[in-house]
Order: sequence, then C-alpha cells, then structure tokens
Amino acid sequence: MRAGRQALVVALAAGLVGCGAQVKLTTHAPATALQITGAFVYPFGYRWDEPAWRSFELSQRLVEVALARGGDTLSFWGPSEFRVMKPAEDGAWVASTALPLLTATTARPEQGVVIRPWAERRVNSSMHDVQDQKGRARGSSTTEDTTYLGHVEIIHPSTREVLIEATGEAHLDPFAPALPDADFDPAPELTHLMEQLTDAAIKKLLSLSADRSPSLKVPTLSLALTPAATFRFSDARPPADLEMARMDSASLDLFELARARYLTPALTDAQAAALGRLPAGLYLRATPADDRLMLHEGDLLLTVDAEPALPQVLARLKFAAAPATVRVRQRSGAIVEVPFP
Repeated sequence: MRAGRQALVVALAAGLVGCGAQVKLTTHAPATALQITGAFVYPFGYRWDEPAWRSFELSQRLVEVALARGGDTLSFWGPSEFRVMKPAEDGAWVASTALPLLTATTARPEQGVVIRPWAERRVNSSMHDVQDQKGRARGSSTTEDTTYLGHVEIIHPSTREVLIEATGEAHLDPFAPALPDADFDPAPELTHLMEQLTDAAIKKLLSLSADRSPSLKVPTLSLALTPAATFRFSDARPPADLEMARMDSASLDLFELARARYLTPALTDAQAAALGRLPAGLYLRATPADDRLMLHEGDLLLTVDAEPALPQVLARLKFAAAPATVRVRQRSGAIVEVPFP
C-alpha cells in the first residue's frame, strides 16, 4: 500500500473465484475529484515466459469482462489498439500511445485511466516414494503445486496515482479433474481469476466515472472475434504467425481452433475451426432481429469507420456523434459497406 494516501481494503468472498482463490480489492482515495470516461487495457503482463499471443488473448478476454460491467458508461480500448513502451511506468501517457486515442474523443487527459493486469506464478515441487502393496520401494513420483497470484491495477496517468488494486490467488489442485476449458486454455484457473479481479475493479471504477449516457443505441449482436488478431499481435516478442509457419497442418489446425475457442468459449469445435481460417474481424453468429441493420449470419465485420472490427470498437459507438460505416464481407465473399447502428 502506498504511503500518504488513504486506502480502503475490501475482502471479496472467496466463492467468487474457483480453485480456492482469495480476492482482495484495495481502493485509494484520489487527490482530486475524477470524471473518468475512458480506460485502456494493457497487454497482460506475465512474470514468466509466455509468447506475445498469450498476452493479447487474455487481455482481450478481460476487455470483454470490462464491457459487460461498464460498457454503457465507459469507453474501453484493447491491447491491439495502442502500443506500450514501458509497462511498469505509471505515467502511461508518455509510456504508451494511448493518449491521442483518448483525446480524439474530446475527453481530457485527466479523464482516462489505464488498466494493468499481471500475474506471478509460484511452483513448489515435492517428491514422494512409491511403494507396492507389500511395502517395497518402487521408485518415486514428483508432484507440483502451482499458485497464481493475480493483479489488476487501475492507474490515473495524469497524476500517476494507483486508484484501484484488485489482487487474488488461485491454487491448482493437481488431483482435481481438469476444467472443461483446459482443452483450449493453457491456464484456465488464471483466466477465471483475472476475469473476477477485472470485474471487481471495473465495478469500483464506475464510482469514479463521469455521468454520461450513450448517444446511440447499439444493438446486441451475437459475435465471435476471429483469432487472426491473436496471431498478429507482437511487442518485444515475435507474433504467433512466425511460429505457425513452422507447424505441420494438423498442429496448425489444432492451434487455430484452440485460439478461436479461447476468445469465444461458446463456439463448437466446427465453428472454431472455421473462424481460425478467417481474416481479422467479428463473425456474426446469428442474424439480428432488426432487418434495418442489413447484416446476416455468417457475415464478417472487417472494419468500423476504418478501424479494425473489435468488440470494444463497436461498444464505443454508443458515445459517437453519428452512426459508423461498417465494412462487411458477406458469406458470398462480396465486400459491402453498411451503416451501423
């Protein structure tokens, strides 16, 4: 806890997160009254070796959580929309390219925050002697106990204040059955922990947000983000598509399927396999009830006013002054432009 500032620590119920997680929310009273309108979700910070695509896809999952909790009040930007040069720097306006995106919405610098998610991993190994039914030594076995320590920090770059800190632990039981999403998630316990921490942090952030109402009514669509953005994301680490170029066809199919399922767990394997081969965009899983949208199941939203089509880009349209033009690839392969919403 940082000295010189009042802090309120709230222990959240352990039942919020599986795997024996313990969650704590710490809020620091800001030096001045805040009217937050926008938040930038950093690429996920692993404190152990992971490829760049893992940082993107976990942060994108956290963007979805943030949209569900606060998308009607706050504008959110995800990890592929800006660059972070110094992730540990609290003065994010000079350590990233986020500020121009915020001010382009007519918001002031002091109306923006950054959300910095990261985690540590602690692994303890123990060796046990193995005996047969007669008590004779039959060798040994090794058991690993893994604990994830998750953190979500919401930082006010204009003052370099950490406004909200959500922390928690998730312990992996090596003898427990595998979670259902373990087929496509390398660390489902960590994902679930970080989603709960993000939800708790955003819920608290809303108390510091500006009082504003959406200017446009954006319909709820059944969408799935294709994993092409995952494959292309890079920072100091190379993008996944370089590794993918060295995979055999079977390994590549499984990798694409898993990354699509991770971004949209509700997909079937057949749907995920199809999405893995599509360009970057938002796949429309069901035809909207409103015929005026001129969208149909199987359409792929490519861009929104020339920006890459992402869930948070569509959500930000709620606060736009006018409808956008969406570039769509129809199931027939034709490329058309339609007004949205």
